[in-house]
Amino acid sequence: ICDQVGDIIEINYYSSEPLPAGVKWYKYDPINGWQDYSAHVVSISPDRKSITLEYKDGDFGDLDGVANKFITDPVGFGVAAAGGGGGGGG
Repeated sequence: ICDQVGDIIEINYYSSEPLPAGVKWYKYDPINGWQDYSAHVVSISPDRKSITLEYKDGDFGDLDGVANKFITDPVGFGVAAAGGGGGGGG
């Protein structure tokens, strides 16, 4: 919840284990699927157990896109898998 409509806020997320090297932060949008949100990482703690993200009510990071003092935030971290793709068909 924001103090004012349209506020930019920062939220801290905590982990019991250090976040892996190369971590990226993703948001889920039911229309566009998972989207990289790493550009809005403000900081990662030196012990890698907390991360701070920024959001704007009604804009970046707010799934409902409505400036209404509430930010809807389906979010999580991920790391790119090692190795190559593959595939093939038959």
